[in-house]
Amino acid sequence: MNLLQLFSSPFFKALGWSLLHSLWQAAIVFVLVKIMLRILQQAKSSIKYIIAYSSVVVITLWFIVTLFRIYQQQVTSLSLNHFSTQNLQHGFAPNTVHRTASVTAYVEHFLPALLALYIAGLWSLSRRVVSSYITTISLKSSSRLHLGDTLRRLA
Repeated sequence: MNLLQLFSSPFFKALGWSLLHSLWQAAIVFVLVKIMLRILQQAKSSIKYIIAYSSVVVITLWFIVTLFRIYQQQVTSLSLNHFSTQNLQHGFAPNTVHRTASVTAYVEHFLPALLALYIAGLWSLSRRVVSSYITTISLKSSSRLHLGDTLRRLA
C-alpha cells in the first residue's frame, strides 16, 4: 500500500474533512470567547484563563466528534457505493446528480496534500516542543537558569 492509497482510506478522508470543518468550528468558538472576554473585562484572570482553556477543550472535543461522525459516514458510504454499483449492474440508475458531489470530489482530490501538510506540521511542532523541553532541562541542571522557590516547587 503506497502513501496515496493510505491517505485515500476512509479514516484519512474523515481526518481531512474534520480538519477542514475544524477551521470554521474553531472560528465560532473564537468569536464566542472574544465576546465573553470583552463582557468579562473586569473579571479575575483565573476566570479568563478557565474560559480560554475551556475553549481549547471544546474545540478538541468538537473535532473528535466531527471525526467520528464523518468516519461513520465514510464507512456507510462505502457500503452504499457497493450497493449502488450492484443496482447499476441490474439497471437501476439514479436520476439526479447532485452538485455537492462534484464539489466533494474536488475537495477530496486535495485531502492527501492537506493531510501530508498537517502531519508535517505536527512533526515539526513536536520537534520544537521536545527541543525546548530538553533545553529547559539542560538550563535547570546547569544552574544557568535561576528559578524562584515557587517555580522550583512546581518543576
